[in-house]
Amino acid sequence: MKFAFLTLVATVTASAAFAADSRLDNHCRPIRGFVSVELVKENCPSPVGICTKGKLWGDPLFQGTTTYVAEKVAGSSEDPTMVKSLTYSGTMKIKTRLGEVTVTDMGLLDNTTKYVSSQSRTVSGIGGMKGLSGAFFTLGQTTAKGFDSEVHGVACFHRDTLMN
Repeated sequence: MKFAFLTLVATVTASAAFAADSRLDNHCRPIRGFVSVELVKENCPSPVGICTKGKLWGDPLFQGTTTYVAEKVAGSSEDPTMVKSLTYSGTMKIKTRLGEVTVTDMGLLDNTTKYVSSQSRTVSGIGGMKGLSGAFFTLGQTTAKGFDSEVHGVACFHRDTLMN
């Protein structure tokens, strides 16, 4: 029930964030899908040692692979040897059949509940994703190797770069 409520809050927040956005004059559509990522150590350029690779599916526009490089992390705990929550920020690249999207991402990992949530905003796109703007939210849980999350958001293509 708590997970369903948090998913609803993320969806409503994403919708409200774009309700007053001038980009709605362009062609916008909702995003809904799933992402599953694994932590990777090999060839990880992160200054804090956290990188992931994964798969994104469920939404026809955003199906493909992901890579993530954390740039900053911060933990909190009453006992410094046991971090109860961790905030992070970094850059994610999403490669799809249409092109590639780069997003900034910030999130929270709660080690008590094992929930993970994040907010991402589009920075740039290449190929068929050029001119894309938007944001999405993820909410999921940790796994033995990484995270599994639902994805909700909005993607807007500007009229001059609209795909068919």
